[in-house]
Amino acid sequence: MPDGISSSIAQLSCPDSPVFPAELRGREAVHIRIAHSADDLADADRLVAPLRALGPADDTLRELPFTEAGSIYGDPPFPGSIEAGTALLGDLDADAVHAILGAVPPHTVVPHLFELRHLGGRLAHPPACGNAVGNRDARFLFNVVSRRERADIADIRPAHRRVFDAVAPWSTGGRLRNFMNGENAGSEVPSAHDPAASRRLAEIKAVYGPKNVFRLDHDIPPAVSAVVDAC
Repeated sequence: MPDGISSSIAQLSCPDSPVFPAELRGREAVHIRIAHSADDLADADRLVAPLRALGPADDTLRELPFTEAGSIYGDPPFPGSIEAGTALLGDLDADAVHAILGAVPPHTVVPHLFELRHLGGRLAHPPACGNAVGNRDARFLFNVVSRRERADIADIRPAHRRVFDAVAPWSTGGRLRNFMNGENAGSEVPSAHDPAASRRLAEIKAVYGPKNVFRLDHDIPPAVSAVVDAC
C-alpha cells in the first residue's frame, strides 16, 4: 500500500439504536474504514475496488474535506463511558486471524467492538530530528472496546483479558499513548517509548514540571535530576 492510504476493519455489535442505520440495528456488522490523502484519487478507486465488489450493506466512501474526517469512523455523536484496551502487533498470519476470531466468536456479549488498524505509512518513518513517538515498527494496532452502559465492568475486564491473551504471541509489547485507557493505563506508559526517550521525557519533566502538577493523564514522573540538550 502507498503511504497515503490507511485502513482499519472492525467487528461490532450494534445495539438497537437510531445511531445506527436501520438495517444494522441489533445485528453484528463488519466495518471497513479507509482514508487516502493524495492529489490524485484515481489510485484509491483501484485499490478499494475489490472491497466494493463484496457488495457492502452501506458504501459511504467518497471524497471529503478534512473537516469531515470524523465521519469515517462514524462514532456516536454523544459521550459515553467505555472500557478499552490495545496491543501493537507485528506481522499477522492466518493463525493470528483465527486466534482473534476464536477469542471473539459471533454473538459474544463482550467486547462490543474489536478492530485491527493498519499502521506503517508515515508513522513508520521517524523525522530527521528525533521525537518521543515509539513503536514505529508495529504493523497493526489491535483495539477492543466495550461500552459500560451495556455490560458490567466485572464481566468486561475478564473478557478483554482473554482476548489479549489470545493475541499475545503476535504482540510487540508496545503501546501507543493515544490508545491507553482501562485498568492498566498507568502502568502501560513506559511501553509507549523506547528507554532513551522515556529517560529524556523524565528529564524534561524534571526541568519544566518538577512538582508533577500535570500528572492526571498518562503520567511520566520527573527524573530526580536532569540535563536537557537541544534536539
